[in-house]
Amino acid sequence: MALNIPLVFLFLLIVGAIISWVVGRWQTAQLGVALLTTLILLIFTTQVPLESNVLALGQSVILQPVFNFVGRSLTFSDQVRPALTVLFLMAMLFFIGGFSIQLERTFVTGGLLVLMLVAATILVKPFQFAALFLQILAALAVFLLSDVVHFKTRGALRLLVFFTIGVPFVLLAGWQLEGAGNATNGVDILDQAALLLSIGFLILLSVFPFHSWVPVALEEANSYAAAFVVTVVNLAVIFVLISSLADIDWLRSNYIFQSVFGWGAIATIVISGIFAVGQRSYGRLMGYALLSDLGATYLTFTLTDYTSYQLGLVLLIIRVPAVVLWGIGIGALAPDGDDSFEALRGLAWRKPFSALAVFIGGLSLIGFPLTISFPVRWQLYQALIVSNAWGAYALMLASVCIILAYARGARLLLDRSALPESETPSDSDLVAAESPVNTVMCIIGAAALLIFGIFPQFILPIFTALAQSFPQLVG
Repeated sequence: MALNIPLVFLFLLIVGAIISWVVGRWQTAQLGVALLTTLILLIFTTQVPLESNVLALGQSVILQPVFNFVGRSLTFSDQVRPALTVLFLMAMLFFIGGFSIQLERTFVTGGLLVLMLVAATILVKPFQFAALFLQILAALAVFLLSDVVHFKTRGALRLLVFFTIGVPFVLLAGWQLEGAGNATNGVDILDQAALLLSIGFLILLSVFPFHSWVPVALEEANSYAAAFVVTVVNLAVIFVLISSLADIDWLRSNYIFQSVFGWGAIATIVISGIFAVGQRSYGRLMGYALLSDLGATYLTFTLTDYTSYQLGLVLLIIRVPAVVLWGIGIGALAPDGDDSFEALRGLAWRKPFSALAVFIGGLSLIGFPLTISFPVRWQLYQALIVSNAWGAYALMLASVCIILAYARGARLLLDRSALPESETPSDSDLVAAESPVNTVMCIIGAAALLIFGIFPQFILPIFTALAQSFPQLVG
């Protein structure tokens, strides 16, 4: 009896999606199915051996790591274990956080299907064909960003348009790379391929000026679902980028790639900071904070030492708990979807723990002191000031701008004048406005981000070891 490992991932995620849709009337059951599915896949990812026989239910099972289709393959190997591990850990955090807020029925089912497509982008060989899965992923994400409650589709359609523009660049670059070996002007073709790859990844990674879908989606769509989509889509594209850097070893030091990608990342960081100052909603503000953090991650891939690459992966990992905590908080503060500063004026006195989650999660993204990302940002500043000082200055500028924007939001959120005259901040029913589950998750999440920020030695070695397990970037 043979068991194809890549098909196990796809099959379990499809089955989980179907079951979650069947039990869609009960959100807790949906999230339980999703959490169990991702937990099983996480254990399977870390424990399954390669090309060996195992005994299951009294029968010998031959594990096959490769699934071939139309001349291409989905391949499970030790190289993809870390990426799949990060993917399923991230998904588990989002599904756990979902227990505390109200979500649409499509979130869990669509989320599992999105995970299936991300897993396919990680498993497919060669890397160029992952672009096709990214295009399908963008189309599916549209359904997560728009529903019967959040019917505005600007962010979703912009995502689909940008991916439709960006994917052909990656495919064209792959076609040129295949023909470069037999061409007399091979060096010129390689430079052209590097330029095409750079442009394609700039678009797919939401680098300025292709960033606008992120803040719009976080403002108009369900905030938690939008945060999930932005995180997962970016994760998928970064894993494709990592795969391309592994398959094209000269790309890391190519001048065109370094210049286009580096200045694109700096422009994204600067624009994010400037635009953040004028925002009047927490969704758009979070969108620009996310873009600033994404730009910081992209900068690490323009540095030539492997330590910097691993630093970028650590940033990628620690972003997830901050985004989840923010999503839990804003989902409780603005269940109707209106997360403007004015609409939430004074609400911190009614839902203090949700307000705390919004600020701790948002500020953690930009490396605010005492939060979990601060030690990693500090290391990044040290690396950038030596090799790319403009990148360090841009990050500092964006961080200050985003802090000022959050300070303005905090002033309105703490405005007591917005409370009815019959209420005072000391009334016992104010805190009771938050559900017990939401309160517990906000407290645990905020405490974790702060404790691990003050004592990073307890958690950063784990994240660093996970980043170092990516053999593509170890050198």
